[in-house]
Amino acid sequence: IHLSCLFHTYFLNILFIVVTNPYFIDNEHIIIQNLIYYGVYYVHLRKPEANINEYKDLLSSLDEKTLNHIVLHDYHELALYYPVHGIHLNRRNTLIPKGYNKKISCSTHSLDEIRRLPDYFEYCFLSPIFDSISKSGYLSRFNNEELLEPDINQLINKRVIALGGVTYNKIEELNNMHFHGFAMLGDIMNKVGNPDFEQYVRKIDERRKYLSAYGGSQNNNI
Repeated sequence: IHLSCLFHTYFLNILFIVVTNPYFIDNEHIIIQNLIYYGVYYVHLRKPEANINEYKDLLSSLDEKTLNHIVLHDYHELALYYPVHGIHLNRRNTLIPKGYNKKISCSTHSLDEIRRLPDYFEYCFLSPIFDSISKSGYLSRFNNEELLEPDINQLINKRVIALGGVTYNKIEELNNMHFHGFAMLGDIMNKVGNPDFEQYVRKIDERRKYLSAYGGSQNNNI
């Protein structure tokens, strides 16, 4: 099997997700499109203070290929009119729109929630795995021992996405804990506008692909 095939298979199963800033930023539609191009698989659009027209404006500025990688945290009814990947249920928005038949994800904050997760969720966020970068004082609630318990680890491997304090240097640790993927907010969005922004995002994606193929690495230059 060609190595690129191994990478591609892992890319489809282990997810690299970015959550947007809660506020709008300049040229956000271009930034989102670039994130997908650089290797991010889903961008979660989370703007809790935005109105529906602001959501529509942003969605309308994205091409269809990019929309296929968008997950909505708010105004879930817009998923009926835009070709987005799915919706994300959370404490603000708990209802599935009538007639909706696309993918559904959700947020969880405890291991008990993971155990009770209904089968119809494609994946869920579990947070905070590490101390949050974007939310000051939002500290990790978990330790490696409990996350590696057999019943929990089996669930984590199938459809749990690590969120909270995730950086490039944490990816290998998350891989060792067998998470189905990871989501990033502060570490990525704080670097928007930096000259090495593209290089950093691509480096994260390459590290993820490498770890998936080999299960670990001694080469920190990748």
